[in-house]
Amino acid sequence: MKNHDGLPEGWEWKKVSDLGEVLTGTTPTKAKKEYYDSKDYPFFKPTDLNEGYYVKKSGDGLSKKGIEEARLLPSKSILVTCIGATIGKTGLIRVSGAFNQQINAIIPQKNVLPEFVYFVCISPQFQKSIVDNSSATTLPILNKRKFEMLTMPIPPLIEQQKIVEEIEKQFSRLDEAVAALKRVRASLKRYKASVLKAAVEGKLTEGWRKQQKGKSRENADLPEDWQYKTISDIGEVVTGTTPSKSKKEYYESRDYPFFKPTDLNAGFYVRESADWLSKKGIEKARLLPPKSILVTCIGATIGKTGLTRVTGTSNQQINTIIPKENVLPEFIYFSCIAPQFKKSIIDNASATTLPILNKRKFELLTLFIPSRSEQQKIVEEIESRLSVAEEVEEAIDINLKRAERLRQAILKKAFEGRLCPTSC
Repeated sequence: MKNHDGLPEGWEWKKVSDLGEVLTGTTPTKAKKEYYDSKDYPFFKPTDLNEGYYVKKSGDGLSKKGIEEARLLPSKSILVTCIGATIGKTGLIRVSGAFNQQINAIIPQKNVLPEFVYFVCISPQFQKSIVDNSSATTLPILNKRKFEMLTMPIPPLIEQQKIVEEIEKQFSRLDEAVAALKRVRASLKRYKASVLKAAVEGKLTEGWRKQQKGKSRENADLPEDWQYKTISDIGEVVTGTTPSKSKKEYYESRDYPFFKPTDLNAGFYVRESADWLSKKGIEKARLLPPKSILVTCIGATIGKTGLTRVTGTSNQQINTIIPKENVLPEFIYFSCIAPQFKKSIIDNASATTLPILNKRKFELLTLFIPSRSEQQKIVEEIESRLSVAEEVEEAIDINLKRAERLRQAILKKAFEGRLCPTSC
């Protein structure tokens, strides 16, 4: 039975300010080094709330002097990010600590379970109310006054406890299932790396070579006819360039894709790009034919590789291999994403905060190259094995998304009074 507020009997709508004390964090001045010279107290920021229900550590800490300039929270306070892209991110801290000004904190009264408030805060209903009540700007903000006015459905204390226990039980099952899926995904990643490693060492086609050469040949298992070749031996290497951004006519139409490292996420099938060049723009760039191999050679994503399927161009963060006729582009692509080649990229890159592998060094890297017929067989073997792995990965991703939807459904039911009836 529901009451006149549309809630189960005994439940009430309560403002956040009715549940306990609400505080907005503050950051002690960074100019005072003595505030940060020891980690006596955790100093929580939005990024520290990723642990959600069990927040115990922070990236930064405050000294005993620093905590005097901050707002100390007791254990089991609820922290809610109220500004920026992560608005609504919530954590239940399990230790006392301070927090910065991007966070509003709730210190619950004794008649309200902190765990219950945390679960309400991460429910889809409450998360929507945060977004709906934040300022509609490029940087959404929900100030303390508005945050305090948000409402939550609150049952009697004994029912809060039952709901928390039921959510914990169901979430525990979900967590176990998600952990198992992630373990399988990690195993698939290792499997794919092992397939590529075996492929470029000739182990994947040992049986094929025996069939081709006959068992009478001595050492038929060994890839004796394979050769180490430099990148410059197997194709032309082109470093990309960026036409002047001040010339709008270079970018006014989508005639040619303009590939950047982020566009190489498609890997074996790179067709689309975020930016494009016009016919005038392509005259100021370096045109690349389909089935060129693009390798990122600078920055955090160094080694990221893609095989293009359309004519296009790239920026200066990418070195491109345009293969010679005796080498299959697909074989080069798989060789470039194999762990051995990725390691050689890292080993030969400049040892700075921004790793760089210039064109000259890139051209001198080596690959182990078999005959064209064996290249074709290796590509077929890799595609066969990796396609199965990718199907399994796709199924895992679907089930991980399903688990997250189920988690949201559990929370929704819980705060509509449908998860744990009073009889449970």
